[in-house]
Amino acid sequence: MSVPEPEIKEEPKPDPIQKKEVVSELNEPQKIKVLTMKRKPAPRAKPKYDSADKKELDEIEVEALVRAAVASVEAEEETPFEDHIRRGDDAFKAKRYVASLRYYEYAFLMDGNNPEVIEKLEAVKLVRKEFSNAQQLLEILKRMKPEDAKVYEKLGDCWFMLGNYYAAQVE
Repeated sequence: MSVPEPEIKEEPKPDPIQKKEVVSELNEPQKIKVLTMKRKPAPRAKPKYDSADKKELDEIEVEALVRAAVASVEAEEETPFEDHIRRGDDAFKAKRYVASLRYYEYAFLMDGNNPEVIEKLEAVKLVRKEFSNAQQLLEILKRMKPEDAKVYEKLGDCWFMLGNYYAAQVE
């Protein structure tokens, strides 16, 4: 029966640049060598397009870069209310009406007296053909902006789509 040999583990050498106590234990020539050592700089990532390649960014990439830069600047200055409005606008433009409705509803919960939010909510409701809900929002908007002709026009359209032709004529 053979006896297994014990494993010899090498202890990792501590980095003398990072450990000051190790430096104090070294003799004078070693101290000078350690203290004059320079670290290698971290390797830099190669740019996607360098001058040697002479590739031009196509319009889509440039547009995406500009949008990302603008969004990062806006994100630093936005409040949660403005963030919900912006995200709702983006979703509405992308024809994602359920998502835009949710963002506008969050903004409405934050500030229910803001006519801009009510107008945006009403627009989503009209697109989704929820005329009774849009009519209720337009009634609120009519009290906030009694001089706005567009509110009366949209309210008349809602009454017409709901079948109340007399109210549509009056509005």
